[in-house]
Amino acid sequence: MRVEWTEQSLADLDDAFAYIDDRNPEAAHKFFRGMFKAVKALSSFPEMGPLVYDLDPPGVYRQLVRGHHRVFYRVEQNVVLVLRVWDARRNPNAINITE
Repeated sequence: MRVEWTEQSLADLDDAFAYIDDRNPEAAHKFFRGMFKAVKALSSFPEMGPLVYDLDPPGVYRQLVRGHHRVFYRVEQNVVLVLRVWDARRNPNAINITE
């Protein structure tokens, strides 16, 4: 299965990297590599992340949790579509998933 990142998810990842990099460049690179490795695993195991019920519509999206970040994605036929990379310490009501 192929993994695709939306523009929004890549922007989220870039923002998270920049935030961490300002404080600890080594940790930022570790975060970045770890995030890509975790998401890459979805190509073999697309349903490994549980369904998400705290977003509308409930049960449509899945998530990976890596550290303080939630990676929201959706599985379509032969594609895992990564939609958002969200810092779980932020207000969950502010998550806006657009496809």
